Amino acid sequence: MKKDCPDTLLVIGGHGISLDELKYSVQVQNIPDVIFTGTVSNREKRALMQLSHVGVIPTKPILNFVETLCISALEYQAAGVPLVTTRVGGVPEAAGSHSLYSKHNSPDDLAEKIALVLDDKIDRQGMIEAGIEHVKKFNYYTITQTFVQYLEEFHP
Repeated sequence: MKKDCPDTLLVIGGHGISLDELKYSVQVQNIPDVIFTGTVSNREKRALMQLSHVGVIPTKPILNFVETLCISALEYQAAGVPLVTTRVGGVPEAAGSHSLYSKHNSPDDLAEKIALVLDDKIDRQGMIEAGIEHVKKFNYYTITQTFVQYLEEFHP
């Protein structure tokens, strides 16, 4: 990414399983403008998301673990940020059909998808608007209403 978009600042949040490997790669390759936030408060996380040009969630399959519903995908979209992620576990349900998907464990494909957003080669505003609409499905009222409908179908 830095070759094609040298002014891009990469902010890596949290403590994912690849954190040590990522820090090592950044150090060995001497990649500039990478910030590792570690644990941040919800307020700080929300601010970082709102300041982002693109949200990236490169979820990958892990033995004995399934990503059920990717809350971060919903949070990025609620903040009005286009999302690049992977089709792993329940991520597509949270990310929706309007998000961009890369192959898991494929840094090159992930970089290509990010570049599409950074280079304005996709309808960024359309992704933002679709994301905001998509997130509206994930509220307690709608979820409860859906649950009650299922109950009524199977136990009239």
